[in-house]
Amino acid sequence: MLKKHKNALVNAIESAGINMHLFTFYEKDTNDSVYGKRYEIALKNSQLSFSITTYRESYKIFRWKYVLFAPEYPFNKQPSYGGSEELLNEFQIWLNGEVLEYLREENLPDLWAEARSGYMLFLEEINWSDGTNFDTQEKQEIKASLDAYRAKIIDEFQPSDTEKAHIDDRFKELDDALERTNKIDWKNILIGQIVNIGIIVVKENVQWGTLWKMANEAFNACMKMLPT
Repeated sequence: MLKKHKNALVNAIESAGINMHLFTFYEKDTNDSVYGKRYEIALKNSQLSFSITTYRESYKIFRWKYVLFAPEYPFNKQPSYGGSEELLNEFQIWLNGEVLEYLREENLPDLWAEARSGYMLFLEEINWSDGTNFDTQEKQEIKASLDAYRAKIIDEFQPSDTEKAHIDDRFKELDDALERTNKIDWKNILIGQIVNIGIIVVKENVQWGTLWKMANEAFNACMKMLPT
């Protein structure tokens, strides 16, 4: 592979907004009478790779295949063949599709894990498996905790008027659900709404910890008063 072809691949990585140092570059002779060298561009700490094979008799024709971001990380159906323009075009498609999708997924916070680790601290005091409804005293305590939690969120995150309206909608749903659902269903609604509120107000991943800490502070006292 000529240097201009190698450089074009590196330029494509940078044009996609990806740091080239996230990749490793391999070069190996195929020991084949038809094919020359095999070049592999692999995304570090992943199973994604793009493999290019050259021909011994030409600098202009290439064969390539790549790994898809899909369960079990399969290769695309069959190797493709073509010139440098076709190769570069498909490499760009791979970068902007498979690679960027993978990187976005890796950089997302795991809200499900955050929810489970967070809510267990302040919900573990109650037996949620009995499926009963809240009594009047329990509803009053939980509503007081909801008000306290909302106040903490407003004070800590300083949401805009639009964001505040969306937050109020989430708390109204929790309040309404107290009147119509049992404990099991309400617990699930609570976790979902805390995550929804986080999506509204959290600007940096580290703030998720603050959101769950405030939930612990707001709900812990009332949960300990509920029957176990």
